[in-house]
Amino acid sequence: MNISNPGEPPTKELFIPISFPGTGGVFNSAGNFAGIFIDLLNDKTFGHLIIPIDFTAVVEAVLLVVPGATQAAAEWTLMTQYAAPGENYTTHSETDATGTFDVTADCFFEVDFSGLLMNLVARDILGVRMILRRNGDSARVLGIRFKYA
Repeated sequence: MNISNPGEPPTKELFIPISFPGTGGVFNSAGNFAGIFIDLLNDKTFGHLIIPIDFTAVVEAVLLVVPGATQAAAEWTLMTQYAAPGENYTTHSETDATGTFDVTADCFFEVDFSGLLMNLVARDILGVRMILRRNGDSARVLGIRFKYA
């Protein structure tokens, strides 16, 4: 039972560390926080997860990043691909290539990609990619935080 909202299903949350650097990305850390650091045009990193069997709706889906520089309009592209077991991995592909983000160096920032999961269902296998669209819009990508009902 959801104590804060009786009668509604409880929400659940996962955190999946980013594990693949992609083109130009390198493993490194900021303090005690390790992740994939990307800092040049077209550098990218990837994350993956399997959507839990009890999933019914996305509550939040974000990439947790630590920006390497303060930017009023960091230019990052977000891409998702997802499909059920037995389907082609490109069954659902969605992209936000126009987003800009007001970020502060070394301050945690969550990049929302929930709008790129319009057809997500339980047991889908989800891949998320973040790409820099401009030199200097650096980020250390720590992981995927996925909150669902």
